[in-house]
This record gives sequence, structure tokens and C-alpha cells, in this order.
Amino acid sequence: MTRSDLQHGAARLRRWCTALCLFLLAVIVLEIAARAGAFANTGLAGTGPNGEAAGFHRLGLDLLFAVPALLQLAAVWSVRQSLSGVAAGALFTPVLGRLLRQVGLLLLLAALCTLVLAPWLHSLAAERFPRLIEFDVANLVMAALGLTLMFLSKLFVRAVDLQRELDDIF
Repeated sequence: MTRSDLQHGAARLRRWCTALCLFLLAVIVLEIAARAGAFANTGLAGTGPNGEAAGFHRLGLDLLFAVPALLQLAAVWSVRQSLSGVAAGALFTPVLGRLLRQVGLLLLLAALCTLVLAPWLHSLAAERFPRLIEFDVANLVMAALGLTLMFLSKLFVRAVDLQRELDDIF
């Protein structure tokens, strides 16, 4: 695969990541608005179908429930930024290593928020949620991938440094 093939592939994938980010953001905003009662007949200040408080009272809690999704969205946006760098021709730079670390950290934080924050928020909302942690294999895999990306970013930065040293020698 040539350098220009990598750049063209990164540009196509960047466009896909941009569309995905816009779609995910719209879904997150619509979900928060729906939970707040924006689409209900009672409006934002009314009550929900089960008599629970809807509207602005619940909005803060719903924003906290959205934290893992927003962290995942930020991770996809960071992937998009790294693809922009590759599309611009910056294939092996320390910036890509930092972006890999950032993606890994965001994925790890999103998984931890889902595992720990969700049950705590359910108890704050006085909803029945019998677990202390939200054990989910997908979130554990996401946490493992996040840690792996953070480790690989260190290897990537080290490889870039070694390449620069070799370039200086020759």
C-alpha cells in the first residue's frame, strides 16, 4: 500500500467518522430531549407516562446518563482527528501517538462510567437498579481496548523517536 493509498483511505474513513459523529450527536440530543419530555403532550414541565417528573427537573440527571455516550463520541472524534492527520500526510508523528492515547483514555473512561456511574445514577433517580456495578461484557472489552490503545500509543511514540534518531544518523 502506497503513501497516497493510505492518505486516500484515511480521507474516506474520516468522512465516514464525521457522519457517524453527527449521527451519534443527533441521537444523544434527541434521546435527552425525549427523556426530558420535549416530545410528550405535557411539554417540558409536565410528568412522564408513569407519573415521574419530566422536564427540567430530570434534565441534569439525563445529562449525567449521557456522559458515557458523550465520551464514546469524543473517542470517535479523536479517531477522526488522527485520520485527518494521516490524510494530510502526517503518517508517523508524535501527534498520532497522543491521539491514540487520547482515544484509549476516552474509551476507558466511557467503560468505567458505564460500569460504575450508571448504577449510582439509577439510585439517585430512585429507580430500581439492584446491582452495584453494571457488568457488561461489551464495556469490559471497551475498557481493555482503551488500555491496549494507551499502551500501543507509547510504542508508537517510541517508534517515531527511534525513526527520527535513525534519520539523523543517515
